[in-house]
Amino acid sequence: MSGSPFRFPFPVKLRRNRRARRLSLTIDVVDGTALLVLPTKATLREGQNFLQRQAKWILEELEKLPPHRPFNDGATFRILGNRCRIRHLPLLPAQICREGRDLVVGGYSEPNTKVIKWLKEFAKRSLSEASASKARSLGVPPPPNINSRSKEQLGKLFGRWLYIVFLEISSRTSLGNGLCGIP
Repeated sequence: MSGSPFRFPFPVKLRRNRRARRLSLTIDVVDGTALLVLPTKATLREGQNFLQRQAKWILEELEKLPPHRPFNDGATFRILGNRCRIRHLPLLPAQICREGRDLVVGGYSEPNTKVIKWLKEFAKRSLSEASASKARSLGVPPPPNINSRSKEQLGKLFGRWLYIVFLEISSRTSLGNGLCGIP
């Protein structure tokens, strides 16, 4: 269950969790909301009372958050140390491309969510390329492809890859002499 039946001077998300044993409260730094997790046996009244008791803390934490700066037309930010400016051109096709120091966002919808998605994909590509380049320079196999895998699969794949890389590197150095159980 998501959403909020409560009226407070700050946004609240409500979530029920079967495994929760007690009420918990966190601040979502991405969208600036208070997230209240309720055990299934807890009532909404208990949740509301809990939020009222914690209201001062919530407001203090929300004030600590940096100002929300959405990625709209004209906004600037840094990509890999270089300044980048967003240009929203609604008459272009709904896609994003880099032109020099500008990030051109096409389509009629607001560019904020599109830019966030593009930045995540850009970060994945950049990290994958950097990891593959580093692996090549070390003479070890490249890391696994991260695009089409679940988080659990990724954890297992990267664990195996790191182990293989560690064994490969340690066999070339003095670590491969039986210390720490490494053959």
